[in-house]
Amino acid sequence: MVKIIDRSHNLQRFESTFKELDDKCHQEKLELLIRGCILDPILAGDDGSDEADTEDIEMDEAFEEDGA
Repeated sequence: MVKIIDRSHNLQRFESTFKELDDKCHQEKLELLIRGCILDPILAGDDGSDEADTEDIEMDEAFEEDGA
Protein backbone atom coordinates (compact mmCIF):
# COMPACT_ATOMS: atom_id res chain seq x y z
CA MET A 1 0.00 0.00 0.00
CA VAL A 2 1.28 3.48 -0.91
CA LYS A 3 0.74 6.34 1.46
CA ILE A 4 0.24 9.71 -0.20
CA ILE A 5 1.38 12.69 1.81
CA ASP A 6 -0.26 15.98 1.02
CA ARG A 7 2.34 18.70 1.46
CA SER A 8 0.29 21.52 -0.08
CA HIS A 9 -0.80 22.75 3.35
CA ASN A 10 2.84 23.02 4.45
CA LEU A 11 3.69 24.83 1.24
CA GLN A 12 0.84 27.30 1.76
CA ARG A 13 1.97 27.94 5.33
CA PHE A 14 5.54 28.47 4.13
CA GLU A 15 4.41 30.86 1.38
CA SER A 16 2.25 32.78 3.85
CA THR A 17 5.07 33.04 6.39
CA PHE A 18 7.54 34.06 3.68
CA LYS A 19 5.15 36.76 2.43
CA GLU A 20 4.72 38.11 5.97
CA LEU A 21 8.50 38.27 6.45
CA ASP A 22 8.97 39.83 3.02
CA ASP A 23 6.29 42.46 3.76
CA LYS A 24 7.90 43.20 7.14
CA CYS A 25 11.31 43.55 5.49
CA HIS A 26 9.92 45.99 2.90
CA GLN A 27 8.20 47.96 5.66
CA GLU A 28 11.43 48.18 7.67
CA LYS A 29 13.38 49.27 4.59
CA LEU A 30 10.76 51.93 3.88
CA GLU A 31 10.93 53.15 7.48
CA LEU A 32 14.73 53.38 7.26
CA LEU A 33 14.48 55.23 3.95
CA ILE A 34 11.96 57.67 5.39
CA ARG A 35 14.13 58.19 8.46
CA GLY A 36 17.23 58.73 6.36
CA CYS A 37 15.60 61.14 3.92
CA ILE A 38 13.31 63.06 6.24
CA LEU A 39 14.12 62.66 9.91
CA ASP A 40 17.92 62.58 9.90
CA PRO A 41 18.32 65.95 8.11
CA ILE A 42 15.79 67.51 10.48
CA LEU A 43 17.54 66.07 13.52
CA ALA A 44 20.83 67.36 12.13
CA GLY A 45 19.36 70.85 11.90
CA ASP A 46 18.78 70.95 8.14
CA ASP A 47 15.20 71.94 7.48
CA GLY A 48 15.52 71.22 3.76
CA SER A 49 15.31 74.84 2.70
CA ASP A 50 17.72 76.30 0.17
CA GLU A 51 18.48 79.20 2.47
CA ALA A 52 21.73 78.98 4.39
CA ASP A 53 21.43 78.60 8.12
CA THR A 54 22.61 81.51 10.27
CA GLU A 55 25.26 79.29 11.86
CA ASP A 56 26.63 78.35 8.44
CA ILE A 57 26.84 82.00 7.41
CA GLU A 58 28.62 82.95 10.64
CA MET A 59 31.09 80.11 10.22
CA ASP A 60 31.76 81.10 6.59
CA GLU A 61 32.33 84.72 7.60
CA ALA A 62 34.68 83.70 10.42
CA PHE A 63 36.61 81.48 8.00
CA GLU A 64 36.94 84.32 5.49
CA GLU A 65 38.14 86.72 8.21
CA ASP A 66 40.95 84.32 9.10
CA GLY A 67 42.48 85.03 5.70
CA ALA A 68 41.40 81.97 3.77
